Amino acid sequence: TDAEADLMAALHEAFTYADRAYEALTEDNMNDMVQAFGGERNRLGVLWFNASHNLEHYGSIAVYLRLKGIVPPNSESAPK
Repeated sequence: TDAEADLMAALHEAFTYADRAYEALTEDNMNDMVQAFGGERNRLGVLWFNASHNLEHYGSIAVYLRLKGIVPPNSESAPK
């Protein structure tokens, strides 16, 4: 559907943007101040917050999936 294609395109764009931000982080620039979340934060702090926030969302999604009887893929047993 068009809605699904639009969502997939937006997700791809968001991941591309985030990948560029993480790839641009270096020891030399990690303490540079940037505008984020209504104030100034250092680059490392912004990316740390992003990663932590993503994990919070994943936790919510994992619970929702389990409530629907779906085991999240990274929780499945490894093949023997």
